[in-house]
Amino acid sequence: MAEDFFIPDLPMWVVEPRMTCVVTSEAETGEDGGGIVTGQALELIEPLSRLEKTIRARVNALLEVETTSGNDTHGEYESFTNKVPTVCLCRLLLGACCEAYFSYKCSLMVRPGDTVRGTRETKVVAGFYRDACLVATWTSAHAVYMHDLLAHNSLAPSPPSIHSVPNQFAEFDLSDLYSRRTCPKVLQTRDSAYLLSLMTRCTNPGSRGWDSVVKQSLEKSDGTRRICTNALAISMTGMSSCIHPAIRMHWTKRLHLANALLVRLPANDISAFAQKCIVEFKEMTRRMVSNCTSSAYATAAALHHVEHPVALLEPCRLGVPCPGLETSCTAFALAGKAFVEAGCKVEISRCVLDAFDAQAKLTGDPEATQHFLWTPSYLGTRMPAHNTTSIRATLTGVFVVSQAKEPPRYARLEHTLPPRAH
Repeated sequence: MAEDFFIPDLPMWVVEPRMTCVVTSEAETGEDGGGIVTGQALELIEPLSRLEKTIRARVNALLEVETTSGNDTHGEYESFTNKVPTVCLCRLLLGACCEAYFSYKCSLMVRPGDTVRGTRETKVVAGFYRDACLVATWTSAHAVYMHDLLAHNSLAPSPPSIHSVPNQFAEFDLSDLYSRRTCPKVLQTRDSAYLLSLMTRCTNPGSRGWDSVVKQSLEKSDGTRRICTNALAISMTGMSSCIHPAIRMHWTKRLHLANALLVRLPANDISAFAQKCIVEFKEMTRRMVSNCTSSAYATAAALHHVEHPVALLEPCRLGVPCPGLETSCTAFALAGKAFVEAGCKVEISRCVLDAFDAQAKLTGDPEATQHFLWTPSYLGTRMPAHNTTSIRATLTGVFVVSQAKEPPRYARLEHTLPPRAH
């Protein structure tokens, strides 16, 4: 970023992993009430806010988008200096500048909605996707901390962390549960069985039986409802690495959307949303499964070898997602933006349906050859023809037989067989 824009000298505490180490330092809590760190933060707020405004103006000019008031927050930052810790505000501004810069650099290589697959820039763009999501998590975590300070003056909020906001990096790692899809008999809880059935059926090319699986899983499993509610919040706020950085909303709008979803989307209402948006709910589950299996490299390679549908999602942390998954995640992010622009007074399902309809209409544009095209059948129309049995399933069957009270019939004939030659 320093090669394209002027950046003021940043002290090391700006990128300190834990903000509590900075706030509780002796420099911040001096006797005069204004330590060295506080003075440095006050000097950095104005140049960093000006830098964010400059970069976002460059992004809007590149994408031919009109500048909105939601991105011009220079005046808002100045009004925050007397209400929130200047250290937190300075760190938030650094994250906002990095977000804008990732949007700018990524837009120079590929415009939002276009594809770079098969080119030399694929790995670079994939790195931008992931790093931009990490920076957005940093910014939103500090924004939530400032919001809690302003809303609850008498309470001490939790310090900013990766768990402060819904994001794909704090999502549950369900790769071990997904690896037991071929032997569900070993599961000890019903919640795990319902969630596993939902994760297994979401990658089926067809939609036969999907409605009943979703209804049964959400109605009878409280854990499944909570996990799906968190997955929907991640998708709508755009806190995943499956979308172009320029599509992700500004941190002010993300904060407003996250607070609105916290009120409008409790765990019990996810069932109503799933029934109205059954196809879109399937796309949300596919993103969650792709993120859960992305860290299991050996499993992903094995599934790709046997041509499993989940391998078509390409859950690799070093590559871009498949076009269908990126388009569906983009539709969810645009639905969240439309929900905020409508004042959070419309139905969430209506915004999601309209966003997916808009993405599907791109297929009728003859000039949109480089755009991602979303269709419900982008994973294919049928399962692979071959039938494979995993080693885990075989060993599970052997274990179940060995625990039976009466040995199987072939075990009684063991002594009648001739000795094996060595």
